Amino acid sequence: MKKIFTLAACAALCTGYMWADIKIGDTSYEKMSDAVAAVTADQVITVSGTVTIDKRLRNDNAVVTIKGEPGAVINYAASLSVPFVVAKQGLVISDVTLEVDGEGNPSTALFEFGGGTSSLTNVTFNNISTTAANGIIQIKGSGKVTLDNCTFSNCSGVDNVGLCKMGGNKALTLSGDINGFSLMIEKNNHAIVASDLAEATPAIKIYALAATDGNVLVSGTTDLSKFDIVCAEGLKAVAGDADIVCRDASYTPDYLATIGETGYMSWQGTWDAATVTQEPNAIETITVNVLKDVEITARYINANKNSNAAFEGAGEGVKFTYTNGNKTQTMFESNSGATTKFTNITFESADERTQNALSSQGMLILDNCDLSTYSTTQNHLFVKDNGSATLTASNLPRVALGKKGHLNLGAGCEIETINIEINEAGVYPCLFVGDAFNAVDLTFGDVTDMTAVLGKTLISGTTDATKFTLPEGLEYELVANEANDGLMFSDNQSGVESVMVEDADAPVEWFNLQGVRVANPDNGVYIRRQGNKVEKVVL
Repeated sequence: MKKIFTLAACAALCTGYMWADIKIGDTSYEKMSDAVAAVTADQVITVSGTVTIDKRLRNDNAVVTIKGEPGAVINYAASLSVPFVVAKQGLVISDVTLEVDGEGNPSTALFEFGGGTSSLTNVTFNNISTTAANGIIQIKGSGKVTLDNCTFSNCSGVDNVGLCKMGGNKALTLSGDINGFSLMIEKNNHAIVASDLAEATPAIKIYALAATDGNVLVSGTTDLSKFDIVCAEGLKAVAGDADIVCRDASYTPDYLATIGETGYMSWQGTWDAATVTQEPNAIETITVNVLKDVEITARYINANKNSNAAFEGAGEGVKFTYTNGNKTQTMFESNSGATTKFTNITFESADERTQNALSSQGMLILDNCDLSTYSTTQNHLFVKDNGSATLTASNLPRVALGKKGHLNLGAGCEIETINIEINEAGVYPCLFVGDAFNAVDLTFGDVTDMTAVLGKTLISGTTDATKFTLPEGLEYELVANEANDGLMFSDNQSGVESVMVEDADAPVEWFNLQGVRVANPDNGVYIRRQGNKVEKVVL
């Protein structure tokens, strides 16, 4: 389509103005003020070239949307003493560069947001210095504004205000990369939102002189490195649980936990920061140093793919007490694709529960953990189908192992009972025994027929059957597998009577709960083996 230049357009070019094209759909406008007045809520004003604004643009009836084509520039006349855009329903502007046209500095804010929801995306403010007491951007009344990937290049405002004056709580949201920005939080108990702020270069200057002790200044982040916050004398900005807060200058945070240099006040904030999704090829362990005992009031599930969270109790360890009013919920779950580790932690319940304490369908690791005082009618750990758990130096009275589950027992574990799920098709879990541990009672639910798993390795890592006690009346025995690196079931139903006679004449051997042979057992609990019969005995 050919462009036809009028004498007026040629004159504009000769006087130094670049050609501009302003459109709504296929309709062109000579002036931006006409386009802004005409646009409706479902339309977009597109701008090409350079547009100069020398009068206020106003639309009280619709959200005004302005999108720049590559290289689009909007010039604001320095002589204009009113905001160049007033959009009561909101303004959406993207992909443009804003500059001041002419000599002098603007004496009023370029943008005044007094209502509606507005956003500026991929907008560059270039070489704008203002003497306005409201900055370049003023947010007041019920106005809400988001700055997303915006740059303020060589821009400056007046002292203690900067480039933006925010007059409403959470009226300003910062996201993406924000460069060269500064603002004033006008009132007490008002905060900006920065949960999606990626980078800030340099740190965003915030004048929070109206804030008082305990006020949230920045919501959604605790990263102080992104901000340079000026509080009133005697006050300072500190990282709270999930926000940045104004505190007395003498305030020392009493953190519940830390991740690196960042402190957290609540368990919810700690959990959310630790159990995050990571890239599959760049998974790092997020280590949480838990500094004091924690009251766990709800079920926590690590369901994030590629999450790798490790909670370590400080000093001699900490205690997690479960007080959830719903007794049918587990305390912690590690779902498929997630790894959750607990170290040096005692788990207990405030009352008797009717559900498993911990469960794993992903990877759960317990190191030096104690669940002996956790009261439940179910299990202290349930390893679900395809789940995995590794235990070292931990005390769990009852463990259930679902079919296709994996349980690795390391040194120093104290477990009373492991219930192993075996189905009629011969699908069964894997129990791996690495180092020495206390003897364990094995149960199999209601299953008494082991025909489907005969000759299959049920327990790997040991051939010592004295480590395990089978249910009374189960007409099978654990014997070394063919590779001599594990235990499997053998059918001893044939010749039962002769075996019983042989057992009666066989010598009796005694072992303690660590599997060590004892010559003369005294008072206590021991493993008694006579022939093929192994049982736990209290003397």
